[in-house]
Amino acid sequence: MPYRGSAHIRFLEYKYKKIIHSISTHEKSVIRWHMRRYQCKLCKKTFSESNPLSDSNENVSLYTKMSILNYLKDYNHTFTSAAHHYYVSIQTVINIFDRYVEAKRRKLPKVINIDEVFISRAHKYKYACILYDFMHRKIIDVLPTRHKRYLIDYFARIPKTELSSVEVVVMDMWQTYRDVIKLCIPQAKIAVDSFHLIRTLNEIIKRIRIDTMNKYKQHKSAPVHDDMYYYMLKKFHYFFLKNYEDIYDGKIRIQKLHAYWHK
Repeated sequence: MPYRGSAHIRFLEYKYKKIIHSISTHEKSVIRWHMRRYQCKLCKKTFSESNPLSDSNENVSLYTKMSILNYLKDYNHTFTSAAHHYYVSIQTVINIFDRYVEAKRRKLPKVINIDEVFISRAHKYKYACILYDFMHRKIIDVLPTRHKRYLIDYFARIPKTELSSVEVVVMDMWQTYRDVIKLCIPQAKIAVDSFHLIRTLNEIIKRIRIDTMNKYKQHKSAPVHDDMYYYMLKKFHYFFLKNYEDIYDGKIRIQKLHAYWHK
């Protein structure tokens, strides 16, 4: 950057710059600044004069940024409501928050949930990792990725006295989580959450049913009852995933046989 008081600096042009200055939240306020542009005669680099209203290359005033950050101190306020309140985009509010706010994680409790949430395919990491306080139902921390190396480095920065207080970690069946917890929090018991456990059991039952069903499908020239096994396993697949008492207790029409059967 050339020295601006130098004799080698010459005036180049005027440019208009719009600065969002939400001094009033009842209507959008915009400052139109007649900005001077200069050029260095030696290196031909150009630059703008400084101003007390906003940072360089930004169109949101410092006052507006402070107002947005103060507004977000209330946990009932969201990025979306702040954007509407101060007449900026939601992404602008998010960028301001990420730049100036460093949210500290909560202290590790006795029982932790660890899971991932999908962010975007366009993002560097498709999944973020969530650490959740199971007992108090509060987020402990949000990590940008669930990669093993990152998680190991993250837990390595936490004091051992704090890690030793964790008694149970609840997770899904992803092997990476299991490996990380066994390495970083070896004294904690690992519990698979009921949702993933039931889903896995249902998938196993479904696989067995389909494999059995396809055995009869391969013998279409066999007697009729063989073909009927395939039909029944396919049509009444839900019998395997429901409690016996929850299945309809009346007679069920079997269209292929033109008859009614009981469960």
